[in-house]
Amino acid sequence: GLGWAADLPLRLQADHRTATGVQDHVTLADGSRVLMDTGTALSTDIVGTERRTRLLRGAAFFEVASDSARPFRVSAGPAVVTVVGTAFAVRYLDDRVTVTVRHGTVDVAHPGGPGVRLRAGEEVVVTASDIGPQPPADLSTALGWVDGRLVFEDRPLREVMDELDRYHPGLIVVPDSLADRRITGNYRLDDPVRTATALAGLVRAETLRVADALLILRPRP
Repeated sequence: GLGWAADLPLRLQADHRTATGVQDHVTLADGSRVLMDTGTALSTDIVGTERRTRLLRGAAFFEVASDSARPFRVSAGPAVVTVVGTAFAVRYLDDRVTVTVRHGTVDVAHPGGPGVRLRAGEEVVVTASDIGPQPPADLSTALGWVDGRLVFEDRPLREVMDELDRYHPGLIVVPDSLADRRITGNYRLDDPVRTATALAGLVRAETLRVADALLILRPRP
């Protein structure tokens, strides 16, 4: 009940929301398509001379219908992304905004300084203080969730499980003895318990499931 009440302001602002473990496709009034990731909230205003969308939380992949007379703008935290027609993802979690471009070109603005232009295969992280560098992105990893996959290379187990936990309705616990083990893989997101069990096997661990609320990894005896 307390969690629902704390989330109420976001619920009132959002036109579209997804629950934990759920992805959803939304077609906007201008024909643009949006894939909303787990735990995502989005508000839209597609009227008049502008097309505006606000990512309140989570991650969304946009395939924007081309309309040179009406730019398409996505705001998320301190970042504003402007496009005419392209495909890109915006992720807004833990006060960090990550913009990844699959194809086309986007402009990313920040109130604290000059913006940047991203082209296909580029990515940038925006915080309240600045816009980071824009190195080439590994699209198979950064956008794996768009295809329903969790893709990672040489990542600590704790980071991978934290990401997987976004799709799990309960809590996944990783002990310190396993947290820094580095792993590489490509797994489905639609069955987080099965994926967690497979990942545990990579580090010679096992999973203990306590109802649906708790999944614990522990080293094998």
